[in-house]
Amino acid sequence: MCEFAVIPWENAMNCGPKVVTDEQVQKVYKLQSKANDEIDGLEAKIKELKDKLAKERMTILTKEQKERLEAIIKEKAGTDKK
Repeated sequence: MCEFAVIPWENAMNCGPKVVTDEQVQKVYKLQSKANDEIDGLEAKIKELKDKLAKERMTILTKEQKERLEAIIKEKAGTDKK
């Protein structure tokens, strides 16, 4: 037996007798599409802010500190070929 409260919307139509109408399914898809577009925009903004923060943090370091940090990053990545 399917309990509507515990099944995701994606499974609602595959739960024996039809739980939601085709019209309702289309409305849900439209809502999901709109929400996903907004989420994509927010994720892009988050990436932009993280990149900006990383660049701004680097401006605080001295040349020597930047070089040491780059060396540590290369060492951890296994790309330091001495």
